[in-house]
Amino acid sequence: MLSCFEDRPLPAPGPPGPREGDWAALGAEHVPRGFRPGVDARAGEVPADGAPAQADHSAQALRFVEGCAWGAEFHTDAAGRPTSVRRRWVPSAGGRYPLQWHVDLPGEHLVANPETGGWRRFASAAWEELARRKAPGWTPPSVEEGTVRITLTALEQRTRATYGHRAPALVLADAAYAATFADAALGIRDLRLAGGAGEPGSADSARSSDETPSAPAGPWRAAGEEEVCSFTVHLAAGLAAGTSAETAAREGVFRLLASRRSPQPPELVAPARPAPARTAPACTAPARTLQESAVPHPGLGARFADQHWLDLCEEVELFHGAPTRQGVWDVHTRAARSLLEGLAAGRQARPVSGCTVSPEEAARGPVLLHALAWAPASRTALPAPGGAR
Repeated sequence: MLSCFEDRPLPAPGPPGPREGDWAALGAEHVPRGFRPGVDARAGEVPADGAPAQADHSAQALRFVEGCAWGAEFHTDAAGRPTSVRRRWVPSAGGRYPLQWHVDLPGEHLVANPETGGWRRFASAAWEELARRKAPGWTPPSVEEGTVRITLTALEQRTRATYGHRAPALVLADAAYAATFADAALGIRDLRLAGGAGEPGSADSARSSDETPSAPAGPWRAAGEEEVCSFTVHLAAGLAAGTSAETAAREGVFRLLASRRSPQPPELVAPARPAPARTAPACTAPARTLQESAVPHPGLGARFADQHWLDLCEEVELFHGAPTRQGVWDVHTRAARSLLEGLAAGRQARPVSGCTVSPEEAARGPVLLHALAWAPASRTALPAPGGAR
């Protein structure tokens, strides 16, 4: 689909596989949702969704990951019936959720459990021993006191089983949304994309290298053959959370993410009334176009893997970029910021990926890669959650 992934080997198609690696078989202790360092998780209370547990930065980081990796509620279908897809804070193409969340704190390594909302816990010494056995030559990064390190990897087969050759770009898109939301909620002081290669930066300026091997070093394959990770994203957050105003703003992001849902296509269809087209203000990145029209957008759904309901949407925000690994990342970080801005204004949107890009289009320059289908403001407050994104 995208030129930056054409040289990657494609494994044979198969079922999506497990939602997590078999870390328990490797000695991980299970701790329940609500676990906080230095607190007896079995006796402690789980904080309400959207509310950071404590002022401690590590507690906020764990609460953020819990909201992204698991959800207490489920998405619903068009009839309002709960589906089997949990309503998480971050979107994922097709509701496949391939991302695996690893959190390093001083003295311990945690892996989010997407089935229970809890954690697989290793003492740092046990994690380091596992790394020596399963990934010779790889040394776990040190975590200083007062810092948190989040590593995102992926079980790419969860997405590939549905989307085939489009999976690498879609998994990277999932990670870009997650990293951007983490930056907004936690304040990331260092981000490295693609197996640790690249230079420090924020979520919207992460550097990646197309020469980086697709399977990064580390014990990520240790939990079974299904744990084949296409990349890593390293996020480092410091204990110093900034000014009181910045801290309050980040706590507000928790509430916004907890309110996020994905509207069903019927909520997005334009009413039978005319409206002018307009273009969003220019920005330094490739231009994004906002279309508001009662007239269907012929051909738009066909560009996005035959999702023809897009042709009938009232408001669609389009994102263009280079068809490269870095371009995919940049486009989806811009979309994630736009989604956060919309949530702050009381709006809801459905992210749409999987746009087809021909070699001819790729050669001409920035191409259409992603869209946000916005629910009209009058329909945003509908009680039923949307589809699985």
